[in-house]
Amino acid sequence: MQIENRIERLEARLGVNQPAVTLDEMIEKFERGEYGDTVMSIVSGAMSSPDREAFYDSLRKDFPGQLVDWFKDQIGKCERRAG
Repeated sequence: MQIENRIERLEARLGVNQPAVTLDEMIEKFERGEYGDTVMSIVSGAMSSPDREAFYDSLRKDFPGQLVDWFKDQIGKCERRAG
């Protein structure tokens, strides 16, 4: 059996390739690195963007909208606490 087939079977069994349905599942998937970006790349991108809404809209290409809204909310909360 080819290694690719074994990996696909293992991922299917673990549910890694399953689409995330709930926000908690999306966050877990993000934390495992399955979306590719890191927390710091998102935070630094949001903080340095001259048009923050455009930045969040650009994230929607790679992330589910519900997860992007959660990022936006969490970053906003941190700013309000710091501000």
